[in-house]
Amino acid sequence: MILRRSSRKGFIITVDSFLGLTLMAVFMMLSLVYLSLVSLDSWNSIDLKDSCSDLVSILEKEGVIDRALLSSSSEEASFFINSTPQSSCFELVVFDSLGDSVIHAIKTGCVKNSSSVFSVERSIVLNDEEINFFIVRVNGWFK
Repeated sequence: MILRRSSRKGFIITVDSFLGLTLMAVFMMLSLVYLSLVSLDSWNSIDLKDSCSDLVSILEKEGVIDRALLSSSSEEASFFINSTPQSSCFELVVFDSLGDSVIHAIKTGCVKNSSSVFSVERSIVLNDEEINFFIVRVNGWFK
């Protein structure tokens, strides 16, 4: 009689575990279908915006923008922009206080023809012999 009770309990536990595993498999399949609908474009745009912000921060902290303004040359800025990953394109534009473009550099091999271009701006104060204000804009897009 003890054997019959344990065999019945084993049967009930087996049915419960079978139902539990079946429901878990159904939920996993539904989750995978839902996750396959998520677009990677939104994550790519966040990464590109962060890359633009990082690039302008690096250019400022390394003094590249200050040296470019003092020498009126975008050569060093172009070197930094060209060292970015191949899948993305960047453009650096520095405007003076009147809104005129003073420095311009674009990554070699990049053409600005993307439908989604992200832009990050930062103000810079250059204290050479007098105080000058500039706006630095970094545009970024994918090839």
